[in-house]
Amino acid sequence: MNLLVIKRVINNNGGTAVASDFTITVSGNDPNPSTFSGNDVTGTEVDIKAGAYEVSEAAVSGYTTSFSGDCTG
Repeated sequence: MNLLVIKRVINNNGGTAVASDFTITVSGNDPNPSTFSGNDVTGTEVDIKAGAYEVSEAAVSGYTTSFSGDCTG
């Protein structure tokens, strides 16, 4: 199965970060790629076998992580 991961950055408090400044990690049943830079245009397609998965990102100073409501696995 394919999982599409899109990173959106909101710079509403004077920040200047872009999606590629964030490192995304997908864990679960053999994700490929499992770690990659964020992409806000086309997203990153991750091949992953059926089962539970988790998408996380490394902390970036000055930014708070949030996930959209339809992110489940």
